[in-house]
Amino acid sequence: MYRYEWISNVIDDLEHFAEREGLENLREWFEHARRAIVLDGKILEEAELTLSTDAEHRGQSDLTTRTS
Repeated sequence: MYRYEWISNVIDDLEHFAEREGLENLREWFEHARRAIVLDGKILEEAELTLSTDAEHRGQSDLTTRTS
């Protein structure tokens, strides 16, 4: 998740810069970027959870198969 925190911080910095420079028309772009980061982050978290659950399940089934 470090990558998403870093990207979010970069967007924060860009957003502050745009506000200082009077580039309010970029606000919508920043909102879309934030939503994409959140969505991508949730997808990544779900994928990692699924992979770890699958790995745990495979490990248990391998152990069961070996002891049978």
